[in-house]
Amino acid sequence: MAVPFFWIASLLKKKFPDSHELHLSAEEADSKKLLELISSGVNINSKDANGLTAIIHLLITNRKLRLDNKLKYINSLANHGFNFNALLIQKKATASILDFANGFSSENEIIDLLRAHGAMTAEELNAD
Repeated sequence: MAVPFFWIASLLKKKFPDSHELHLSAEEADSKKLLELISSGVNINSKDANGLTAIIHLLITNRKLRLDNKLKYINSLANHGFNFNALLIQKKATASILDFANGFSSENEIIDLLRAHGAMTAEELNAD
């Protein structure tokens, strides 16, 4: 018996509500879309199917975006309770958001802003 695609999509939507839109807004540093999603009740700490949060999507597309838009997006996340110290664990590797920012050669202003919002490296988090 074949399972209808719309049924599978509705199950995924329940498990990951609007996270796809959230992560797309991060890839574009679209703070306006982020605030719309927050208003609709999206969990800004949600992860995609690969375990990545919105800010990781922002950092991955780092060089394509204007710095002021990235800083505004990060501040919008911070103002709404984003967890800057969520650890990302894939296979045997563990990294923090700050580790990703350093790994993707983010601008110093981004590193400083993440630190200002309490972000730590995985090593620092594990020492606590």
